[in-house]
Amino acid sequence: MGNTKLTDFDRSVLARLRGKQLTAAELADRLTADVDADAVSERLLRMADNDLVRELGDDGTHGDADSDGTGRFALTESGRRVLQSPNTAAADEAIDLPPNVRQMLSNANVGVDCVETVRHAFTFLREWGKATVPELKAGVFPETSTGYRDADEWWDDCAHKVLAALPRVEPGDGRKSDPFWRYVGDSTADGTVDDDADTDGRAVLRGRGGGPQYANLTHVLVSQNVTTEQRLAAAAAFDILRRRGEATTDELRAAASEAVAETGGERPDDRWFRGELSELLADVPSVERRDANRWRFSGEW
Repeated sequence: MGNTKLTDFDRSVLARLRGKQLTAAELADRLTADVDADAVSERLLRMADNDLVRELGDDGTHGDADSDGTGRFALTESGRRVLQSPNTAAADEAIDLPPNVRQMLSNANVGVDCVETVRHAFTFLREWGKATVPELKAGVFPETSTGYRDADEWWDDCAHKVLAALPRVEPGDGRKSDPFWRYVGDSTADGTVDDDADTDGRAVLRGRGGGPQYANLTHVLVSQNVTTEQRLAAAAAFDILRRRGEATTDELRAAASEAVAETGGERPDDRWFRGELSELLADVPSVERRDANRWRFSGEW
């Protein structure tokens, strides 16, 4: 495998591949830097070695292993994951925000830390379509560097108000009839790139050799095709574990049950609470099952 260190130039290339299938020459035309197709092709091949992009064959499927960099390239799931991580100045470009959202954030009367994390939250919501508050905390806060003490402080003091005010965001209503926050925009109308309809941008991280490696709580729940009520219940159980640091299986089941007590939807059956709930939680990053009755949250957020 080649050098895994990404440059700002690499991130700019990845950003322009989002939702597209482009050649090195086409990418060079779209980059603001003065580079030629050969330089772009060299970086693409390095990133292909690291499973961030893939070169496509003539039929649009995965190309040959010994490709020469002259074909069309597309993002892999791991490449999409890179675009979720605002760790450098170039990541601001990678998070392809609609102009009206950029304007709203630039005018927001909040600190830089808050603006940066809300940018990430908007992109997360756009990628997944909808998410509960526990999912937003789990999917966004650990991936950012902020001055907030924990995910709860970040949400209460920053993200809740600012994210709710953004165009194309429909806030949830807590534990009432619809607790999901939703992205209700359109990529063309927003001035962003069109997503590739044949690519699931939500499955953002998979291992080459083993089974799926889930990136966050939302990734687990969507990948497992849970019902709305099951998703609400599992998110609530995760959130109580995150807040406490440790919990028993009975405490997690109680939190899950309470979360769906008044939603008006079809409540999961007892078999789901006794078995499948634990299986879902065990797949979430930072969740450790110590034994049949004890759970631990190993994250520091």
